[in-house]
Amino acid sequence: MAGVSRLNIKERLIDAGLKELLEHGYENFSLRRVASSLEVSCASPYRYFKDKSELVHAVVLKMRENWLLLTKSISEFSPVTEPSYVAELLVAGMRFWVAGNLFAQLLAIGEVSAFDEPIIAALGTMAHSRGISKEISDALALELIGLMYGEITLVLLNRHSAQDAAALLRSSATEKIEYCFDKIGARSKA
Repeated sequence: MAGVSRLNIKERLIDAGLKELLEHGYENFSLRRVASSLEVSCASPYRYFKDKSELVHAVVLKMRENWLLLTKSISEFSPVTEPSYVAELLVAGMRFWVAGNLFAQLLAIGEVSAFDEPIIAALGTMAHSRGISKEISDALALELIGLMYGEITLVLLNRHSAQDAAALLRSSATEKIEYCFDKIGARSKA
């Protein structure tokens, strides 16, 4: 390991930490196993992280960075003021969580809500552009996020295929947004 930079080791520890989290969950997370998987000393993780909580937090931050990059790429293909943009964010969110079975692990340690921010912000932007209050857009965001979490759960329980869940989530979200904004927008203009 002499030729490997400290940053590279830290990044590798974070990647191995993700794998450990997925395989063993937070309660059974082991820094010793993380080190062993990289063939470094058991003390190596402690050179970069105070304890398992700090490493798991670094894993969550890296996942969040990846999620934000994904949401940014969606904005390049769909106008952020259109219901289809939020629908695509929800579908991408569902796929993001289901792909690595990350949802249950992060829900168990209370780290899921930080991933909701782009969805809430997108609905806020749409609502503002239509003269609709933040309170209404926040309420709609919570309803749509709840719908996404429900679909995630159904996919993880093998009650829906990911493809069926994505189609349902996309159409339901688009319909809810259009209905809500059309109804409220019409009321606020009256």
